[in-house]
Amino acid sequence: MNVPNGGIIFSEGEQWAEQRKFAHSTLRQFVQIADLTNIDINWPVQLCVANVVHEILFGFHNSYTDCERIRYFQAYPWIRFIPVIGWWGYGELRAIAVDLLSYVGEQIENGKKDLNLDQPPDTFVSAYLQDSVHRNGEKKLDKYNQEANLMNVVTDFWLAGMETAASTIRWGLLLITAHPDVQRRMIEELNENIGDRRITMADRQVLPYCLATIHEIQRVANVVTFNVFHKTTRQTTIGGFTIPKGTTVLPQITSVLSSEKYFEKAEQFLPERFLDTSQTPPILKKESLERLVPFSMGKRQCAGEPIGRAELFLVITRIVQHYVLSPSDERCPPDLEPIFGILQTPRPFKWKLEKRISVNEMNNSTIL
Repeated sequence: MNVPNGGIIFSEGEQWAEQRKFAHSTLRQFVQIADLTNIDINWPVQLCVANVVHEILFGFHNSYTDCERIRYFQAYPWIRFIPVIGWWGYGELRAIAVDLLSYVGEQIENGKKDLNLDQPPDTFVSAYLQDSVHRNGEKKLDKYNQEANLMNVVTDFWLAGMETAASTIRWGLLLITAHPDVQRRMIEELNENIGDRRITMADRQVLPYCLATIHEIQRVANVVTFNVFHKTTRQTTIGGFTIPKGTTVLPQITSVLSSEKYFEKAEQFLPERFLDTSQTPPILKKESLERLVPFSMGKRQCAGEPIGRAELFLVITRIVQHYVLSPSDERCPPDLEPIFGILQTPRPFKWKLEKRISVNEMNNSTIL
C-alpha cells in the first residue's frame, strides 16, 4: 500500500513517534492520582501502548479515566489464537470477541464516512480505504477483497501490537529495577546528555547505553514465544535434513536469543554486550544487533517494528528520566520467572517510584 510521508503512521516511524503527545497525558494523569510508594504500573503501561495503536488506526485515543471499553476488550486479548475456540468460544469469551469485532467495524464505518480522497490519509484505516478505491480504479470500495481484509488487519494490529509492546515495556521496568547498577548508568547517561528536556528518537545517538539496555531487555524478555509461520521458497538442507520447497516452518527465535554461541553469558542481563567500548563514545556492535531478532525475520517479520522500537525507547527512557524505580517492599525483589503462555509475560509487581523532577516540569514535556 502506497501512502504519503506525513501525518501519523504515514510519516517515518521516528518522525511519527516524536509528534505524539497523548501517551504523556495518560501517564501524567496516572502519577497524579496514584500512590507512588505502592504502584502497579501494568494498566497505565497497557493503556499508554493501546492509545498509541488506537491513534494510528482510528485517529483518537482514550483518557485514563474513560477507558473501560479498552480494558474490557483486553481481558482475553489472545483468545482468538487458540485453536477451535478462536473468536467463537463460549460465554464471556465469545461476548468479548463479538463486541470487539463490532467495535472495530464501527470505527471502520466512521472512517468510510470521513474518507476524503482529495486529502492525504491521516490514519491507517483511511489509508487502507483510499488504497482500496485506487486499486479498484473507481471511486468505490472493493468490499470483497479490501474491506473484508481490513477488519482482520486492524484487529490483528489492535490486539497483537498492544500486548507485545506493553509486555516488553513491563519486562524492561522489572529488569531495570532488578539491576540497580544498570538503572544508575542509564540515569548518568540521561543526566549528562539530556537533562530535563524532552527525549526524541534522535537522542539514540547520544544514549548508547540506554539503547543497549533496551536491546538487552528485548533479548531477555523474549516475549513472543509462538512465532509466525513461514514457508520455504526452495528446497534446502539443514543439519543434514532435506527440507522440500513449500514446507511450513516455524522459526524458533528463542534458540537465537538465548544461545551462548551468539550471546556469551546469555542467562545474564548485560546491556554492555551490545556496546563497542573501544570507541569514544561507545557505539553499538553491528554483529550483536544482527543476532537480535525479537521482531522475527524474513518477509513475515513484525510490520509494526518501527513503531514498537520507538515505543520501547521513548517510554522506558522517559520513565527512567523522571523516576528512580525500586521495589515497593524491599523484602520482595522482582521475580524474573516469566508467566508462560502464547506470550511470555512478567509476573505482577509493585513499584516504588521516586520523582527525579517535579510534576510541573513533567507537564511541560512529553513521554512520546
